[in-house]
Amino acid sequence: MKILFIIIGSILVIYLIVSFICAYCIVEKTTHPNYSTREQRQERNRKHGFLEGTECYKREETTFELEDGYIIHGDISLNNPKKFIVFAHGHGSTREGAYKYTKIFYDLGYSLVMYDERGHGDNERVPCTMGFKESKDLAEIVRIIKKRYGKDIEIGLFGYSMGGATTCLSSQYLQADVKFLIIDCAYSSLRAQCHNIAFTHFVPFFPTLIFANLLFKIKYKFSFKDSNAKAAIKKNKLPICFFHGRKDKTVFPINSKILYNASSSEIKRLYYFENAGHSKSIESDRESYKQKVEEFLKTIGEENGN
Repeated sequence: MKILFIIIGSILVIYLIVSFICAYCIVEKTTHPNYSTREQRQERNRKHGFLEGTECYKREETTFELEDGYIIHGDISLNNPKKFIVFAHGHGSTREGAYKYTKIFYDLGYSLVMYDERGHGDNERVPCTMGFKESKDLAEIVRIIKKRYGKDIEIGLFGYSMGGATTCLSSQYLQADVKFLIIDCAYSSLRAQCHNIAFTHFVPFFPTLIFANLLFKIKYKFSFKDSNAKAAIKKNKLPICFFHGRKDKTVFPINSKILYNASSSEIKRLYYFENAGHSKSIESDRESYKQKVEEFLKTIGEENGN
């Protein structure tokens, strides 16, 4: 019997150690992604034809100095000085990663604001907080844009992947400052995304996720609670449109359904693209994607009597 207890105890200790190591790897993977450079993203844009039709853009480099002293690098392509769309990119990417979405909005008369999220692109390397600090950065950027171009300007937000979760989180600070949100393949919460990572890597959920949350809190000063897009979007009254690829293995498609159901918006849409992977909906059928964006924006205009 004593030997049995020793064996069971040893298995339990090993299980806990393995779970802790897995949690540590998940935390480090999310806070320190494999960063792309802007040059790498630009090359991908060229390779896949995302630059076609964008030659008319005049991209003016800019910076946004935030209240904590951190400097965000980005650029602005002025079109209509009264209408702006701000793009939030994905985990480990740069502002160039959002470039494939820009032509739709430029053709609709929007000025484009693209920026590197905290820790990414041309910015100083700092840990990624999966939408917690990034959402506050986005809210500050919106207010800086309004200060520069006028309080009466129309601003929409577009975010994909982590940028989508960031946009959802930022909505709680921006109900009076922006007109609409478009979210592509966002995760519904940091916990859900860590669960997804554990699932796809055959890692036990318990107690791995408990350890992960503790590590986020102790080492990086934020937690699952601080990056919960579902909780934030419950407070949202702004028109919102969701896109997701059915074959997305990075952020499971159910996340967009969760966010859609949670939103309190009177105007909300959810579109799935059957053959698309992660952030590939627009690549799988650009014309359909464009049409759905245009229909959504037209609905907003009609609702407002424009």
